[in-house]
Amino acid sequence: MGYLELGSNSWCYCLSADIRYHGRLLKLRSYSSGSSGSSITFQLPADIPYYWMVRVTAGSPVRSPWSESRVVNPQLTTGVNAPAPIQPLGITAINTSINPVFNWGALKWATSYKFQLASDAAFSDTLVDATLGNVTSYAYTDGLDYQGTYYWRVKGISATTSSDWSAGTGFTTMAEPEPPVVVEETQPPQIVIPPAETTEITPGWIYAIIAVGAILVIAVIVLIVRTRRVP
Repeated sequence: MGYLELGSNSWCYCLSADIRYHGRLLKLRSYSSGSSGSSITFQLPADIPYYWMVRVTAGSPVRSPWSESRVVNPQLTTGVNAPAPIQPLGITAINTSINPVFNWGALKWATSYKFQLASDAAFSDTLVDATLGNVTSYAYTDGLDYQGTYYWRVKGISATTSSDWSAGTGFTTMAEPEPPVVVEETQPPQIVIPPAETTEITPGWIYAIIAVGAILVIAVIVLIVRTRRVP
């Protein structure tokens, strides 16, 4: 936060997350400026607005009223001249693919980039520590763990210098998908139809032969009988 000095070397500033400065008061103290004490720097949680104002305190003939209230919106900071992470970041850092693609903003003077991927925010357990060409993306293809938390950062490099690391950006990988339901293919029942019973039909000519044979036998018997009766 910066302000103009008006001949005083002692200031009081107020910083609050409430626009009315009621409750959630973060800072309220005297500040003695030095030779260039027209700004104050400190870290704030990101993603919510903060309101601040300042006034002259001891060391001035009179205590001034509070200055006009100003608003500041803290953002995720990166190193000076560091590449800006693009994705995964924010909403894209949740349910990230286990083979994510990382993107960052280019630095005009950079001829290559160094990329790091780690399982901890301190980058002491790095999975990737690679120097890339003049590109602004990196695809990880070895497969991260499901529902794991990881961190990545990148910095620009030229022949004569290198940038700071970008802020370590965390992301969480997706949950393991449910295995597909395998439907076993069942064979239809085999229906065996027994062959139909066939009744053999005796040909008519056989009966004719039998009849003829019977007639011949009878005729022979008759002839024999008649022959025996002749004196």
